[in-house]
Amino acid sequence: MMDPTQCEEEQALEAESLECILMDDLEVLSASVPRQYRVRVVPYVNGEGENYVAVKATFSIPPGYPDTKADVSVAAVKGLSTSQCQELERLMDQKATENEGMAMVYLLVDMIREWLIERNVAGATDGSMHAEMLKRMHMKEKDEKRAADTRAGEVASSASLSEEDALMRQKRLEGTPVTPESFLKWRTAFEAEMAACAEAKGGVGVAGKTGKAAGNGGAVKPSGKEMFLRHLAGTAEEDEEGAEEDEGGRLEVESELFEEEEDDSDFELESEDDEDESDYGDDSEESEESDAAATRKKGREKKGGDGLRGKKR
Repeated sequence: MMDPTQCEEEQALEAESLECILMDDLEVLSASVPRQYRVRVVPYVNGEGENYVAVKATFSIPPGYPDTKADVSVAAVKGLSTSQCQELERLMDQKATENEGMAMVYLLVDMIREWLIERNVAGATDGSMHAEMLKRMHMKEKDEKRAADTRAGEVASSASLSEEDALMRQKRLEGTPVTPESFLKWRTAFEAEMAACAEAKGGVGVAGKTGKAAGNGGAVKPSGKEMFLRHLAGTAEEDEEGAEEDEGGRLEVESELFEEEEDDSDFELESEDDEDESDYGDDSEESEESDAAATRKKGREKKGGDGLRGKKR
């Protein structure tokens, strides 16, 4: 809330502004508190269009303004009936209440002008039924035109969005063509990004195809192919070393470490066992030979007997 001095200052500033803006349309009825103004309002100013209606609005400014709303009364100049003026007064009172706490006179004047534009109809000057009918027709045409403009704007907006969506979809399908210039630009940015990441992680660098090394003491990081070939070479060397070890790296055993002194008694026992085994082997061989001879003899005898029986028959 403003104190009386601040309210008076705000009112003085607004009075100066209204005189500069409204000029001849403004009539100051009271320049001291409480202030009072009368403003002639028409639909179009400066010859922008034909004015078929006009009013005079009187604004009474209370001492507590702008914290307290201004009182507005409306009188028809032409083209409006008493009931329409009363309707306009009720509308302005509502708008004044909504704008309490700020300078509102010029704002209310502008709202009155907009209201008059909607009712600015040729021939509506006497308040008769015919004039009222013309006003309703004019308002209906304005509403239809406003609705048509709104729909057209929505259609244009949707069409514009559809075209943008189509272009974006087509661009995604086609992709970005790769040229030597674009590839070099991408590679430069990529190597710089990777070098920065490597530096942040501990100095392990990434070397580009130009042979320049980054991080790791200037060492060039091998490519995947080089690492694979090195692995193969290392495996082959290990196989060759293993083969050489198999051929020339056999262990030589010193038999002296495994020899033990043998007792004479053990040697004699082993000798006797060997003789017994040899005798037994000889006897078994002789018995096998005699059995084989007896078997052959029986076979011959049997064969001879079969022959004699055959001749008798």
